[in-house]
Amino acid sequence: MMRHKTGLRIAAALSTAAALGALTGTPAGAATDSAEAVPCQQGYVCYVEYGEFVSERIAQGESRTFDPAITITDITNWTTMGYCISGNPNTGLAPGRSLTVTQTITAIRAVPAGGACAT
Repeated sequence: MMRHKTGLRIAAALSTAAALGALTGTPAGAATDSAEAVPCQQGYVCYVEYGEFVSERIAQGESRTFDPAITITDITNWTTMGYCISGNPNTGLAPGRSLTVTQTITAIRAVPAGGACAT
């Protein structure tokens, strides 16, 4: 299914930069924040690698590292906790949010209680 993203990306990125910045301490950049970019079950973080059609998932509270780094195109957080996405740039993903962005990443980590993502 093809989605028209250009106008939505600009509007969503501008309206949600502050929300993402709260987790990361940095602006959201060109990422599009939305309600659900990747189909995902409650209690999981789901992501799609560049060039793949199947999403992978991480259970709430778990983390995953990638060596070598991978490139993702979409990520959805259907957990009740924030996640840090380590890459270029680092970013945060609040509970119930999604990002549509082509980005190389090295880790997806659960934010510790009272913690924040590295900048």
